[in-house]
Amino acid sequence: MKNYTTRVNLNIRSTAAILPDNIITTILKGSTIRSELEPVGDWLKVIIPINEKTETGYCRFKYLTEVKIHRSIPKVHLDTDVKRYGSRGSKSYPAYPLAEFNMPKRQRDGTVQAKINALYSILNYLEVESSIRYQPAGGKTYCNIYACDFTYLSGVYIPRIWWTKLAIVNLMQGQQVPIEYGKSVLELNANSLYNWFETYAAQYGWTKISSENELQLLVNQGKVGIIVAKRLDTKRSGHITAVLPETNIHKAIRVNNIVTKPLQSQAGLSNKQIFTSNWHINPKFSAYGLWICD
Repeated sequence: MKNYTTRVNLNIRSTAAILPDNIITTILKGSTIRSELEPVGDWLKVIIPINEKTETGYCRFKYLTEVKIHRSIPKVHLDTDVKRYGSRGSKSYPAYPLAEFNMPKRQRDGTVQAKINALYSILNYLEVESSIRYQPAGGKTYCNIYACDFTYLSGVYIPRIWWTKLAIVNLMQGQQVPIEYGKSVLELNANSLYNWFETYAAQYGWTKISSENELQLLVNQGKVGIIVAKRLDTKRSGHITAVLPETNIHKAIRVNNIVTKPLQSQAGLSNKQIFTSNWHINPKFSAYGLWICD
């Protein structure tokens, strides 16, 4: 995502052409607009806020100046209270984080062994194979909720909900944006989480890893690992799993001493507390990412 300021009062058009009837709006000189794409010829497809919504349109690229904005976007959670909170024993409030008594947590400044022990305490606490919160139902699966709960207790951030495009535009301009479900924040599915990792994860300490072998070795040091993939057909579910440290009992699959199938835990069509797989290379996925966080 890139940010630009306009050098002139700039027409935003519905198509990449100068026609008398395709002007959506006119953006004043000095305004900020954003784009997820590179220019094609002299035109750039941009995102603009209009009437509390975001719209896309086209403008002449030569009238824009790229702006390097280093303002980070704040983490966002729905605030729990005595009535609204996530619970392993219920499917109520799936967008809320877990808020139960005596939840195990990983301390990021702990020793390697302490962090590994904490990850397995979290794994056993969440009980993905039996907890109601993660069980598939009504054609829906909950790999995203499980991954978010696992990382939440592990002390690293991935979002269960995330800011809308309009909210991000306003935040990047330094505005205060209230957390309002369905208006300023929305739930993320696995496909959306893939996009979030590619765009925002580095701001929150995540690093993209190039191989399954490297990912597994880093998780073996007590770090938190994630595998996330986006479906070719984005109307179908993507997938996300947590990577687990190896133990004397549980091992990743290696070929010639190189990890090809990391040790993982997942919710989904089949909830598995511990398994090995390279599911992410299935051709039904258009792209995948291997991520690590301290």
